[in-house]
Amino acid sequence: MVVGRSDGRFLSSWRDYATMVVQCVAVGSGSHSISVHGDSTTSLEAGAWPELCDAIATEAARVATVQLSALKFRSGIMPVVIGAGAGAMLLHEAIGHGLEGDFAALGRSVYAKSIGRRIAPSNVSVIDDPTIPASVVPINSMTKVKMREQHR
Repeated sequence: MVVGRSDGRFLSSWRDYATMVVQCVAVGSGSHSISVHGDSTTSLEAGAWPELCDAIATEAARVATVQLSALKFRSGIMPVVIGAGAGAMLLHEAIGHGLEGDFAALGRSVYAKSIGRRIAPSNVSVIDDPTIPASVVPINSMTKVKMREQHR
């Protein structure tokens, strides 16, 4: 890494970084399964590389083998429930920052004029209200004040 400073000096730093990724294909009973597994490290002790490679390859093979005998999912339209945590992050990234309540309330979103109006089909519900106590989404107090004033 090299950093250029405003005084014209350049500072550099070196750090070893290793990444290993294994793709495994399991074949059997007329079907196949693919698994990818990897790991990275900044501190690989001498002699530990073969052990790390073996662990990564073993896990990739294990997952591909398990998937080969897994039940097949049915296709078609079905209900989906997305919970908090990783599901909430997936929903946030899929819909985008335009639906964030604080941006809409402050007029920084294409949905700013849609607060309180339905913008999705009736079977879709998303609640993003950072004024709810213990809200998952941190928000600064000034934005909360502006949002409360708008909703009075």
